[in-house]
Amino acid sequence: NKPNLVVCGASLRIPNTTFTISGTSVACAVMTGTIALLFEKYPYLVGKPGLTMAILNASCVYFPTYTSRDANGYHDQTGAGNFLYDRFCQAYPTFSAITTPASESNAQILNRQVVMSAGQTIKVAYFSIVNATGDKDETRFSDIDMRIMYNGQMVVHRTSTIDNVEVIEYTATSSGLHEIQLQKYLSEAGIEEDVYLAYYLS
Repeated sequence: NKPNLVVCGASLRIPNTTFTISGTSVACAVMTGTIALLFEKYPYLVGKPGLTMAILNASCVYFPTYTSRDANGYHDQTGAGNFLYDRFCQAYPTFSAITTPASESNAQILNRQVVMSAGQTIKVAYFSIVNATGDKDETRFSDIDMRIMYNGQMVVHRTSTIDNVEVIEYTATSSGLHEIQLQKYLSEAGIEEDVYLAYYLS
């Protein structure tokens, strides 16, 4: 019931005409074409929707006027924020991809270290794919939570329940090594699970 992200779809001029068009249908066409260009630029993304979504979520820009966040880091009306092509390209090299065993639960499944300076902001996202058959009644999500640690202390975290996406934006108050951790608490699917993580540092 909420978008993953927002992309421009207002007052776009049709090439070689004076007509402009607006609406979600326009925004979807813009995003679809952009994803096709990204697949051409980064062939490794083809066939990996979870990885594509992780990088998209990490590289979008929150709207400053929409400050409330759900448990997974999304805003009800704007999701992870405004899509920017250049930020996606900068976030692409940061991704991590893992496959967790079906039986694994109550375990740390990923630990990514990032050096940050005081005042730097990181936006990090994970996205998981479990039993994605296209039938909503067959799709299952494990309970995976994301957190950022500094000097052994948790500085920010997300604790959404049985969700397949979480987003964190955090501005470092101290310089040094930070750790992005994913903790899997409960496996709902009973099958192997592909989990993807990406971040954008500014």
